[in-house]
Amino acid sequence: MASIVAKDFKKLWPEHSQIIDKNLQALRVTFLEVVRDQQTFVLDNDIDTVVLLSPTLEDFASGNQLFVDETIYEPELEWSDEQKRSIQEKFTDDDSLWLLTDKKPSTTLTSMVPKARILVVDPLTRWGSQGIDSDFPFERWTISALDNTSK
Repeated sequence: MASIVAKDFKKLWPEHSQIIDKNLQALRVTFLEVVRDQQTFVLDNDIDTVVLLSPTLEDFASGNQLFVDETIYEPELEWSDEQKRSIQEKFTDDDSLWLLTDKKPSTTLTSMVPKARILVVDPLTRWGSQGIDSDFPFERWTISALDNTSK
């Protein structure tokens, strides 16, 4: 998409073609660095199996070749006691399982799943809702475990 926008910009401002190309290249490099950092985090923490709490994270899971053990897309307030017990048991029984969510985890959720295995990922679909840092526009996609004490 950035290439398409750059091409359109060069049609509008051909005199700035070199600057547009330079900015496009810088954007590509920055994007690749963010992807590399995400993949490094996933690999360093041996994340390979996840429970997804949002359909917006399916692309993230697929892009990082993560096995989706379960998807729970209903709002947390609608979870039955049995579902809550099942989630807690699942995370107690499997030390390698991670929870992926696109929202700040509630106290209830953090009581069921260790914070060190909760990964909050900001999905692309809400990019503009929190504004964009012009110095580091991809900062919102820097990932870490909820409690930052992972490997």
